[in-house]
This record gives sequence, C-alpha cells and structure tokens, in this order.
Amino acid sequence: MAEIKSMTFNEADWAGYDPATQAYDYDLSGVPEYSDLDIHQLGLELDATYQIKPDLALGVGFSMNIYQDNDPYVIDDDGKLYVVGASLNYVF
Repeated sequence: MAEIKSMTFNEADWAGYDPATQAYDYDLSGVPEYSDLDIHQLGLELDATYQIKPDLALGVGFSMNIYQDNDPYVIDDDGKLYVVGASLNYVF
C-alpha cells in the first residue's frame, strides 16, 4: 500500500533562520519516494477506411484503453474504455 509521509516544519525548524543571510537548506531528497506508483496502461487503436469513390470514403474505428493501478493510494481508478466509431468522408 502506498503512503505519503508527513512533511511539516515547526517553529524549532525556523529558529535562527534569516532569509536575508541563509539559504533554504531542508533535505528533500526523499520526496520521490513519497509516491510509489505501480501503474500499467495499454492502448490499442484500429482504423480502416474504404474508398467508395474518389471523393467519398467510409471509415470505421475501434479504440481500447486499459488502466490498472496495482498500488492505489487515494482511489482505485482501474478501468477499461472501449470506443467504436464510424465516419462518412466526402471531399469537396
């Protein structure tokens, strides 16, 4: 399970800090580890066009997208999306 560790700064962290003379020196090297993502995505798209006449064509298409989050943190947003379409194309 993924988790985000608290990153808070209390008053003691700022004691003696003068922004005019000191640089920001907090160690944030562990920030990339706060988000341990394990996501798999697959996308497939197929299109076909049939030329009926030089200025007229018929098209069909299919699109599939699969999204799988193996380590959900806030929400489980696994899902699949399928789209089927058709078109009639005329060139003026």
